[in-house]
Amino acid sequence: MADRASIAAAALFVLDRDGLAELSMRHVASELGVKAPTIYYHYPSKAALLAAVADSILGGAPALAEGGWGLVVRAWMEDLRATLLTHRDAAELVSAASASGLMTVNPAAGVVDLLQHEGWTELDAKWSAAAMVRFVLGHVAEEQARFNLVADGTLPAGTDPLDPQAFSHGVRLLLAGTANVLP
Repeated sequence: MADRASIAAAALFVLDRDGLAELSMRHVASELGVKAPTIYYHYPSKAALLAAVADSILGGAPALAEGGWGLVVRAWMEDLRATLLTHRDAAELVSAASASGLMTVNPAAGVVDLLQHEGWTELDAKWSAAAMVRFVLGHVAEEQARFNLVADGTLPAGTDPLDPQAFSHGVRLLLAGTANVLP
């Protein structure tokens, strides 16, 4: 029998195996051996299912570390990137699910709280954390797209991945900009 948890788990399996483009209610239903209406009974739309999968992916991200805000936020951004890289097309999926407003997990909630505790206004903390999430999502989406292009033969095997230093540089830029917002 299919329930919300087993459906979300099957959707994550389909995502990892086939990619976001092939993640459909019909494919998830087939994976579970049920008909698509069973999926719609638990998730009224594909957007709702994608949000559940995004919540599942982000729910496994580590908690904030201890230390000064800059070190904590840097580690959080690196952990978020690592979490997204564990699932095929996760950055694209999380971006789409975030846009729907249906997710229950906010990957930036702890950072917003941390920045407010350090003296940022609520709005500055939210916007700063949102910029950080969008940077990580965009960077990982490009990394995952390049991997997919190599995997499907569009790019030759051995094509250089994105330079990991580019991610670190972007993190440093965002942290410097965030520090300049502090009153």
